[in-house]
Amino acid sequence: LVDPLQQRLWPEGAGYRLSHNTGHAQAATLLFLRREALDDWMSAVPGAGGGSVGMLMRGPQLLRCDDVDLAHAALCASRDALRTDELARALVVRLLAHAVGRGDAAAAPTAHETAVVRRAVAYITAHYRERLSLRGIAAAAGVSASRLSALFPRAAGMPVWHYVTELRLRAAMHALAQGTDDLAQLALELGFSSHSHFGARIRARYGRAPRDLAGRLRTAAARP
Repeated sequence: LVDPLQQRLWPEGAGYRLSHNTGHAQAATLLFLRREALDDWMSAVPGAGGGSVGMLMRGPQLLRCDDVDLAHAALCASRDALRTDELARALVVRLLAHAVGRGDAAAAPTAHETAVVRRAVAYITAHYRERLSLRGIAAAAGVSASRLSALFPRAAGMPVWHYVTELRLRAAMHALAQGTDDLAQLALELGFSSHSHFGARIRARYGRAPRDLAGRLRTAAARP
């Protein structure tokens, strides 16, 4: 994998490597999993049986499906570290699910799984102003990062990164309405990677730049 046209996502210690060749008509996403990590990843695939790992070990799997393509497109467009990690893990689980014939499985969360997500939510609520990682949140919830990435949307209705972003944006709205002027400092205090990232998320969520939104919030608050 030395092609300079490759896009690579090879996070240290994550148990997977993703590579996407963008320069040729036969472009494909290549997924590499460490054998010792495979059991953990397979546990995140709803309905996967005990023989699923053996099926994958017999040889390479080649597949094409729309939801995997869409997941990969979202991953390539991501610029947020937490979102990128979660999207990558979701893509790995989708690929594994389709490879073992469980691409349409989506079991409802059990009571135990719901409790795991509640622990994750409690940790996020207490630490959303900090730089969070999927591994750190998962450790607080008592599961692996791949497991949490699969469970959270089923129980909470949205991915982890989306939930974190929503909490940060609500806090930003409150701060802007209270008269906060230092937007760069506010972005750092709320855990955004940069001032520009903060502004992009505000515009995407509310359709206005932060200063414009702040002015409107203060005007609305001043009305009798």
